[in-house]
Amino acid sequence: MAPLHAILRVSAPGLAVLALSACAAGPVDGAEDTAGELLAVLLPVDAWRPVEAEAGPFADPPAAAIYCSELSWRVEPHAFAAPMFEVRSDLCLWGVYAQTLDAPLAEGDALVLSFAWGETWAAAPTEAVLGLAVGDEQLWSRAVPVPGPAGEEELRLPITAPHAAGEAVTLLVSNHGTNTWAFSEGVRE
Repeated sequence: MAPLHAILRVSAPGLAVLALSACAAGPVDGAEDTAGELLAVLLPVDAWRPVEAEAGPFADPPAAAIYCSELSWRVEPHAFAAPMFEVRSDLCLWGVYAQTLDAPLAEGDALVLSFAWGETWAAAPTEAVLGLAVGDEQLWSRAVPVPGPAGEEELRLPITAPHAAGEAVTLLVSNHGTNTWAFSEGVRE
């Protein structure tokens, strides 16, 4: 089986992939890093849950009404040979999702983040904003033009302060248009 970080680099039009990579407590079946060590899941895809707009570092929702249907997010079990957490922005214009760290993060660790998206669409030009935070520390934010071409990015996000197991991790998806953003499980580097 290919390493998890190699599998997560695969992308397809119309789907965004956010791959948080790190190695933690329990091994992923057969996934190895470049040193041959087993990798472990730190942020499982099935642990993300919507939270109130006032929660976490992404607590400034737009002035427009916010509505996120229960149908706007799900775990897609067969996306890119690995399960993904998907958010459909046609059913959720501004959503914040959270889970807790399964293991601590130390200063000097990194979350390696890959995401991709297909061609984006909206009735009027705008931009999608995606973000990731651990506790109150915003690790990453990215604006994607809408409408716009497909794209893909891989990020290595350094951890600059320690974070305890059980601390909240929040994910922001803000977009007007019919687009799908998908996020993989995370492992520590």
